[in-house]
Order: sequence, then C-alpha cells, then structure tokens
Amino acid sequence: MPFQFSRRPNRAAEIAWREWSEAVAQATADDRPLFLCLTTTWCQWCHALDEGAFSDDIVISTLNRSFTPARVDVDERPDIALRYSLGGWPTVACLTPEGETIAGGTFLTGAELVDMLDNVQGAWISQRDEFAAEVTELRMATAALLRSLREQPAVRALTPEFLAFVTETALSAFDAEYGGFGRAAKFPRADILETLLLMEDARARTVLERTLDALTAGEIHDRISGSFYRYAAERDWSAPHTERLLTDNAALAIVFAQASRLLARPDLAATAAGIVDFMNSALWIPTEGAFAHALAAGDGDDCGPTGGCPTYTDANATAIRALVWVETVFPESGHGTRAEEVAGRLWSRRSARGLLARTPNGPDCYLNDQLTMLEAALQLNDTGLGEPGDTHNDLWLNRAEELWAAIDSY
Repeated sequence: MPFQFSRRPNRAAEIAWREWSEAVAQATADDRPLFLCLTTTWCQWCHALDEGAFSDDIVISTLNRSFTPARVDVDERPDIALRYSLGGWPTVACLTPEGETIAGGTFLTGAELVDMLDNVQGAWISQRDEFAAEVTELRMATAALLRSLREQPAVRALTPEFLAFVTETALSAFDAEYGGFGRAAKFPRADILETLLLMEDARARTVLERTLDALTAGEIHDRISGSFYRYAAERDWSAPHTERLLTDNAALAIVFAQASRLLARPDLAATAAGIVDFMNSALWIPTEGAFAHALAAGDGDDCGPTGGCPTYTDANATAIRALVWVETVFPESGHGTRAEEVAGRLWSRRSARGLLARTPNGPDCYLNDQLTMLEAALQLNDTGLGEPGDTHNDLWLNRAEELWAAIDSY
C-alpha cells in the first residue's frame, strides 16, 4: 500500500522511503545502514515526527545520502513491529543491512535524530569489523536457539506456581493511589486485568476492581462516546492521548463484562455495553461487514468508517469476543448477531492453506490472526447463543478444529 504521512504540512515524503523487503535488498547491495521508521496512521506522535524531524533539511539529506530508509506501518507488518519496537510508536532505528540494531529510539526531535545519524555514520566507517563480528555471533546464537527449541520445545503449563508468579508481578506494579500499573504514563492493560479475573485471590480482586473504577472515572474514559483512549500521559489517568483502538476497546469490553459477573456489578456491564455501542457507531464499516481498527486523535485525520482503513483479522476477532460477552450480560442486545456476521466475514478470508488472511486480500502468515480467530470461534461455540449440540454450535466447533489443524500444520 502507498506510504501514509501526516495530513498536516510536512516534508516526510521527500525522504526516499522504501518498503521493508526492498530496503533490505537495497541496503545490502549498497553496503549502507538501514534506517527504519515504525509508524501508524492513527498515532499523533507519528504525525508529529513527520512534521518535525522528518521535515528537517539535514535529516532529509542525510537519510537520502547515507542510509537506506524503510517505512513500515506497524498494523500492516506486526512481525517487523514486534522485532524492532523500542517501546512504542513511532520507533526509529538504524540497522545493519542484515537487520541487527545499531541505535534507535522512539519520538526524536530533529536535532536528536541528526546526532543519532551522525554517530551511526561514524561508527559505520570506523567499526565495520566489529559490526560484522557481532552480526555473525548473533546469527549463530539465533540458529542455535531455534535448533534447541525445535528439538526440545518448552512446555509452559499454567501451573499454580506460574499463576502465583503472575499475580505477584501484577500486584507489585499496582498503583494503590490511582489504580492501574506503574507510576508514570498509564495504559489500561486489559491483558493483565483479564488474567486477574482468573485469580482466586482477594488481593487480585481488589486490584482488578480498583483499576476498573479508576479507568471508568478517569479522563482516559470518554464518557460521551463510551470508548477508552489508548493511554493517559499522567499517573492519575489524566492528559489522555486520544487515539482509540478497536483492539484495546474490545479487550476492555471483555474485561468489564466478565468483571460485572464476577463482582456482581451491573455498572461494569453498562461500561462494557457503552464500549460496544462505540464500536458499532464509530468503527463499523457496513461494506466490509467488519470494524475499522482505529480512530486517530480528534483532528479529522482518522481511520474510521470513512477513512478507507483496513479491517484487520486479529482486532476483529477480539471484537467478536467483546460482542459475545456483552450479549451474555444483555441477552436482548442483538450483539450476538453482529458477532456471527463478523465471524463469517473473517472466515471467508481463509486461504488455500486453511489460514486466515490478515485483511481481505492480505497475507495469511501471522499467527496472532489465527489464534484470536480460534479463540473467537471457541467462544461462539461455548456461549449461550445456541444450545449445546445444535447446528450453530457445531458449526463453530468444527471451524475451530479446522483452523487448529491448519495452525498445527503450517
């Protein structure tokens, strides 16, 4: 797909960006370091990088003269994002042509980026032998690790000891004053909260309930739309960065719906329903039969139903689970019907290998797309939307088994 830049005035397009695979080949041929930018269409700091450092004369000329610049949308290439993220978006990194990291950071000013590029250029000239030796050593270590994992795959059972470790880890990071985890910028961390739902531990329940209450009361919660912003810049959940992601909101809807049952709190169920209402009103794309993956910060530069954005499989599979969970706490809501509609659309993305493509015409190579759809199919089978053994439930159980067979094969 064509590169996406901030819609506000900027000069980022003057940099000779290449797609990832093309950039790797070109850097190898030219024997130049790679410059990687991991960015998104919905992140305001990514837009600010385009308008700031990537519009700087020295940065533009240095990248075009001495580097091979690669620009990667993290939603399109989650594999590259997972490997090279340095803590969030944007990430910028200087790499060897073999893909090993030399230096990097997240958001940088023009002056900071110029310093990094100058340092890397100097090291590239004076320390080539050291770079070559380190790359060789890293590749040998990686090959040995992969060989070991294939010969003796690790089995990580959810033992009581492991669950106790997870509980203690979460509790040690809990902010007793403001809820949530950590003492700086706060993310909702639905993954931790969903894990705490499994813990038969009074402290875990307290952490869960206090964090859900803090989320609901904080500025990170847009009570007008019912949605949650991506994160808050301050410890007390204030100064939110106002991007809204489908995955984050769907995951929170699941947690609030489950917690409403566990804690006998109807107000938490209402919060879950509000999130799903937001998904249906702001992110639903009727022509796709699926949800857009994000709304950018409120400057009109959005990725919603009118933004022509892709509908990613993993985010929509999480949305299916959210719809089903809200249907279980509000049985007359009709959300289950939409959940099955989305599931049917995602199922139509299966390739000849039996795996799901990331987008309607995208690659089928991402494990997370398969696993989130497998989880959604099992939940469709396992909920009260149909009686055990009827055609509805057998359909999704059979599909889950088919998908698992494909995952296992490939």
